[in-house]
Amino acid sequence: MKKIILLMILFLFVILIINVMPGLASSFSSNDVPITNTLNEPKKLPTPTGLRWSDEIYGIMLFDVIIDYNVQYYMDFDLMIYKDNELYRSLTERVWLSFINSENTTTIEIPFYYFIYHSGSYTFTVQALGDNINNSDSDISEISPAYAYIKSVLQLSVPTGLKWSDENPFVATWDPVENAVTYGVHLFKDSEWIGGAWNMKNSYTDFRDALGGPGIYTFRVAAFSSYVENYWDGEFSEISSEILLKIGDINRDDNVDINDVLILLNSHSFNEYAWRLDLNNDRFVDIDDLTLLIDTSNYNN
Repeated sequence: MKKIILLMILFLFVILIINVMPGLASSFSSNDVPITNTLNEPKKLPTPTGLRWSDEIYGIMLFDVIIDYNVQYYMDFDLMIYKDNELYRSLTERVWLSFINSENTTTIEIPFYYFIYHSGSYTFTVQALGDNINNSDSDISEISPAYAYIKSVLQLSVPTGLKWSDENPFVATWDPVENAVTYGVHLFKDSEWIGGAWNMKNSYTDFRDALGGPGIYTFRVAAFSSYVENYWDGEFSEISSEILLKIGDINRDDNVDINDVLILLNSHSFNEYAWRLDLNNDRFVDIDDLTLLIDTSNYNN
């Protein structure tokens, strides 16, 4: 009897499944599943227009692009630069766009003065690059007007008077160079290059954070014309005079003595000189370093 009841229940369950499944199948019909339209071709980007060279700063390429809502916040551009009608250099530049609005024109600036070394007539073309998903590449623009560049025969002078300041031994100084816009400085430790400073507008620079550890420090300087067309960048100077940085010789009198200890204990000077006083290299300036400082025998070599 129990077997008969179980068979009847199973039979009813099968009938229920048969009647319910078509409804479930229809609820998942492919007609109701969203399908991404993969047949839409990427929209072609507008061709850059208004190609020109800056009237204010030499070697700056300018052009206009139209930005619409389909464009990402950045855009890549292929630039072909020609010198005397022959290909001179190609560049791919990524430009950040600060706004996304429909049908807005913005001007793009691309510096090229880094690559203008020779006299000649320079022109360029631009192509906006798409992502091939939403946008495809634009047409190549018309060629820009010509920019005639004549390299100056004048060169900035080599800096002279290089020395370490008498007032502040961390400061490298030199005599100003006439018509220089900026300076570049190379720093050496024991005759090996360890860094420097660039785009310096004054004829000095503070190397306080660069002088680390004992050694002999020197530097050299070059004057740069930057955007000035009348002069070519100058050559680097000869190496400066030397300074000897001895661990513990805080006041640079070539002695490690009580005067250096007093500077360490002076709260005002502590922050200024503390970076040079981690004598045991444990990243702390403490009593252990003071002990080493007092024990001058540790600094005879």
